[in-house]
Amino acid sequence: CKPGHAWPDHHDCHSFFECAAGGQPVRKTCGPGAAYCWQTGVCVPEEKVPSC
Repeated sequence: CKPGHAWPDHHDCHSFFECAAGGQPVRKTCGPGAAYCWQTGVCVPEEKVPSC
């Protein structure tokens, strides 16, 4: 994958993957009460993510 690229974890709306410098995907988790918004590429309050 391309370093810096991020995409949602389709099995968990509170998590996402980010491509590390070496080209390996790393799973990351948003903080409590937050979910990953694929449109903005950042964690937002989970009520703002309809699929969550």
